[in-house]
Amino acid sequence: MTEFQFLLALFGATLLVSFSLIRYGLYRRELAKNLSGVQRKRTERSDEINEILGSENEQLRYYLDVVQNESQDSLRMRLVQAGYFSKSALAKFNLIRLSLSAVTFFVTQLGISFIAPSVSN
Repeated sequence: MTEFQFLLALFGATLLVSFSLIRYGLYRRELAKNLSGVQRKRTERSDEINEILGSENEQLRYYLDVVQNESQDSLRMRLVQAGYFSKSALAKFNLIRLSLSAVTFFVTQLGISFIAPSVSN
């Protein structure tokens, strides 16, 4: 196993552990909210929304669903507040985040090989 493969495996393991810890923390926080009764009950007003909007405007329907049912500090709510009304915005955001971390890793490896070639060989 070369040094690059070892560093790549270490980077992958670090990403896996960090994302797992983040998801676990978010799960615990959401569980605490549910147990304490802070989170309000879901309000289903699909009949009223259908009367007002019809069945054409999915982005507005998604916006209303997120505003009514998500907590203020959720990532989905922050994306909607930023203007990303697509249902796939959360998945795209996480894909971009993962891609940028991989690109950062490779650029760092390339930089290290130019700055200190004796260390990277």
